[in-house]
Amino acid sequence: MAPTDKGWGVNVRTVRRVRGGMRSAMAAGTAGLAVVLAALTGCGGGNQSNSGGGQTLADQIQAAKANPNPRSRARELILLGDKQHKAQDSQGAKTTFRAAYEAIGEIKNPADKSMELAVLAQGYARAGDLSDARRMVNESRQSAASITEPFLQVSAYTTMAKAMNVAKSPNDAMDLLRDAEDAAGKFDSNDPLALQSQVEAYVSIADGYHSLERPSSAAGILAKIEALVAKRDAPRQQGDALAAVPAAHTRSGNPR
Repeated sequence: MAPTDKGWGVNVRTVRRVRGGMRSAMAAGTAGLAVVLAALTGCGGGNQSNSGGGQTLADQIQAAKANPNPRSRARELILLGDKQHKAQDSQGAKTTFRAAYEAIGEIKNPADKSMELAVLAQGYARAGDLSDARRMVNESRQSAASITEPFLQVSAYTTMAKAMNVAKSPNDAMDLLRDAEDAAGKFDSNDPLALQSQVEAYVSIADGYHSLERPSSAAGILAKIEALVAKRDAPRQQGDALAAVPAAHTRSGNPR
């Protein structure tokens, strides 16, 4: 079976279901955690875009270009380029994606820049422009090397991996998920707050392996999460790590 584009995010129904199982998971210990993570990695999310309030796509694009925040401008233009692609306006989509790329060039923060390049890579991949998708991933990877916060670095790599999955390059996606695993190992294991973020990071990686239909790799990530949580004797710390899971994909990757 071919790799799918599912399982890379957490939608509202997933969040509600996972939250509903938190108390029982904490009571059941590590076994309960496995159930929660299995439910999480089995469900996907997706991009959403504004309806535009009756404006034409051309009007929406012009309005997006006037956005003074380069990261928000880039994300809006990527979404609109997707709309143009779906409307079979291939040339228009390319032009809009190019404008998004120009906006990304104004972003100074390496984490923000890497993330938006990876999201743009997904747009190019969905449009069938695999050469530009790969180019965006290469540039995203360069920016990711300068990210000092492990959680943000993991988020960038998993977003790049999704782009390569959409581009039907599963081997490249696997390489990027391995990079994400390396980044996830950089958290301070003695910091209870870092533990929550580390669990979130590993969940996003397990999502990626699930989407690539690599169950053994996903199981390996699950084992790492179980070991991390098991090190915490205090139920409160274990519960905090579990409670952090639903927020993993909503906290990063959104334009400020």
